[in-house]
Amino acid sequence: MAQPGGTDASGFSPFDRVVCGIDGSDEGLEAARQAGRLARESLTLVAVIDPWDVVMAGGASERPESSSGPTAVTRLRAGMAAALETARTRIDARCSVESKLIEAQPADALLREAESSRATLLAVGTHGRGRLAGIALGSVATAVTHRAPCSVLVARPTGSSGGFPAAVVVGVDGSGGSALACQAARELRDELGATVRMVAGTSGIDLDAARSVAAPDPLEATGDGALVALLAAAQDADLIVVGSRGLHGVRALGSVSERAVHAALCSVLVVRSPGGDSADRRARGTPVRELMTAPAVVASEETPLDEVARLLLEHEIGAVPIVSADGQVVGIVSESDFAGREVVLAASRYGHELKLPRVLGQLLALGHGLEEIYEGSRSLAAREVMSAPVHVASEDEPVQQALTRMLHHDIDHMPVVRNGVPVGMLSRHDLIRLALRTWEGESD
Repeated sequence: MAQPGGTDASGFSPFDRVVCGIDGSDEGLEAARQAGRLARESLTLVAVIDPWDVVMAGGASERPESSSGPTAVTRLRAGMAAALETARTRIDARCSVESKLIEAQPADALLREAESSRATLLAVGTHGRGRLAGIALGSVATAVTHRAPCSVLVARPTGSSGGFPAAVVVGVDGSGGSALACQAARELRDELGATVRMVAGTSGIDLDAARSVAAPDPLEATGDGALVALLAAAQDADLIVVGSRGLHGVRALGSVSERAVHAALCSVLVVRSPGGDSADRRARGTPVRELMTAPAVVASEETPLDEVARLLLEHEIGAVPIVSADGQVVGIVSESDFAGREVVLAASRYGHELKLPRVLGQLLALGHGLEEIYEGSRSLAAREVMSAPVHVASEDEPVQQALTRMLHHDIDHMPVVRNGVPVGMLSRHDLIRLALRTWEGESD
């Protein structure tokens, strides 16, 4: 049996401290089972409630007294707590197990937990999205594979209730990353009895370097490309192990590890040294917390509209999050509500559209002048004009990721939340600050 922590000369093992995401699905339970088999020193099961799910379930604005039974949000939280307990019963861990229930965007919460706990492995299940679909839709597996500061396990069902991993295939290309992958696979063989095959595609690699990395194990080399060779060899395997070259974003689309995560029929372990290098950290992008305007200026659901208008002007801001009695964001009122938004009233088969501006819920120029609309709206409460549900960002997600959602939904302001409570605001204006920071950094 390998000595504790002994996959390489520095004592690094990807299996020492494991964090596993739980979402109540069978895929999440399978990830927990596999993580329990791999974890050596500690295993943290993290169930994450997405703020968007809370909003769609009624948010904090759903009053307990409105029903004799539990609210939808209460049921949601209870369901995730039950999922954590179920996961604990499914695992056969050889280490201590901790459970956490967090309200945040799932990928960001898992990444934050992995970084704060100095995790060596982050495990998640996959719901079978294709590679490009996962990138476009923001699947958790795709996000953590791109951004995790440690090794990543993307778990798929093995068809067996025990013995994971029984058969391991390692992708070898002679790089330092594949050397770490080989060492991790040998640890699985020594400690868990897995069979291990070292595989390389001969296209575009240094075979002598690959053989040196695989030694003393034999290397199976084929004339195929690296990914084709790996997937062919893994048809009867329950785990593929690959190294990471530290690629992110568009560059990662060409990496074998990135493509294997989405193309494989079995679980995939992407091995990287904890923390990565400084280039990896830069590639993840500036987090929202570094650009957001804080603290957030908020108003309650019952705040009169004229007071909301004063907040916008006095603080020189473009939007005010609207919060419930316990501080949870439930909507937003922005300067666009006062200035008006153009809406399509009718469209012809020839593409002609009849458009009119709508201000505070009233159509301008249909018997309502602008000042008349303002006068009639003065006594309205914020909840009567706010936009809901509201799109939110988390403090630790990359600005680029938040901006993508802002552009997709055509919004200019996005509340930044911590456990559903606004802690700041992100706007397109903040990108000017990011541009200046980038330019000033380049001139240093």
